[in-house]
Amino acid sequence: MSDAPNSGNDPDPLEDARLASLRKQVTAAIEKRDVAENLSNKANASGGAKNMGVALRMASEFASAIAVGVLLGYGADVTFKTAPWGLIIGLCLGFAAGILNVVRAAQKISAEAPKGHDLPPARDED
Repeated sequence: MSDAPNSGNDPDPLEDARLASLRKQVTAAIEKRDVAENLSNKANASGGAKNMGVALRMASEFASAIAVGVLLGYGADVTFKTAPWGLIIGLCLGFAAGILNVVRAAQKISAEAPKGHDLPPARDED
């Protein structure tokens, strides 16, 4: 009876090796997926607050440039008695300076943004 094929009680070494190899592959795939999800979750979690901060910074720079332009124009009006021309010119210059500040900040942020190869891997939807 020892010549009979594997009766189910004796473990097959070849099958055990295949199962162990399969377990390693599945474990590696799960770990890879978890790492990708963690990177994606971290990027999404920190991105919202960071983007809100950037938007608030740009808005405050724009508003402060306009306010400085208006105050300087009003000061020129009071000093030189040229009302309302100093205020109008100061408002226009402040607006232009605000736009310039926002464009510079946007270019800086765009240059620091991750490029294609720096992005986290895309989720594999099954």
